[in-house]
Amino acid sequence: MIQIAINSGLGNADAFEQLPIIAEAGFTHLHLCYMWLSDGYYEKPEIDHARKAIQASGLTLLDLHGSHGILKRWYSEDEFRRQAGVLLVRNRIETLDALEGIGSLIVHIPTLRTTATPEERKGFLHQAEQLKRSLDELMPTLEKYGRRIAVENCFNDTFEIFRDLMATYPPERLGIVYDSGHGNYGQAKGIDNLWELRDRLIAIHLNDNDGTADMHQPPGFGNVDWEKMAKLIVNSSYRLPMNFEVGMRYTPFFDPEKEKEIQPEANIRGFLADAYRRGCKFIELCDRLRAAK
Repeated sequence: MIQIAINSGLGNADAFEQLPIIAEAGFTHLHLCYMWLSDGYYEKPEIDHARKAIQASGLTLLDLHGSHGILKRWYSEDEFRRQAGVLLVRNRIETLDALEGIGSLIVHIPTLRTTATPEERKGFLHQAEQLKRSLDELMPTLEKYGRRIAVENCFNDTFEIFRDLMATYPPERLGIVYDSGHGNYGQAKGIDNLWELRDRLIAIHLNDNDGTADMHQPPGFGNVDWEKMAKLIVNSSYRLPMNFEVGMRYTPFFDPEKEKEIQPEANIRGFLADAYRRGCKFIELCDRLRAAK
């Protein structure tokens, strides 16, 4: 059986209502994105509900997308907001453990972009120092639960902050989640920057775009170099199921007249079947490259 993961919350639907049809489409693992763009904490009733829904679907939790933070941001230059952000990330670490995820906590970090002015660069580097303070404070929690944080690349990312973080923190506690769409969008080609850090790759968000926007399409809709992506993964430290962080909006399955509503179930099922087929095709490419090594 092919082990393959997809994110929750497709077609504007509830993050948990779709789990049964995700499993029916052939997916085996879940990348849970519930409340990823929120300052809210996972409370016990929500954790219990998530656990029951995941178990009932037959899926296994792979990764949990931690909150980017709105006001509670773990790299904020305002100290009280940074401290609140640490509490938010700690809540997500505890939630990942409670839900028995086999992967990592996914968290965004400051992006030092190729387009940054000298003043912007100074600000990003200060945020990076704040981030390191937060990581220092979170290390005991990560050690307690035996968990890892995976920090995510963004568009126009120089990877300078990634190189510093990977040199500072151990691989059993910190690694990289590579988003192929983010790496394909903008001036910096992330896949080339990632190559030197491929031994720290512990999570992946596989998706496509045409290089002009963050479209989160399944493979084959855009111009991501999937042969190059497969070669990197095969030669990296990544050993978990392939995770496709994809959405319906920029595919033929999306009904624009239902933009603010839940997409029709037939559309969601069609999208899932197509995404599964495209995902399996990429996994087969990786298997061929691995066999040829």
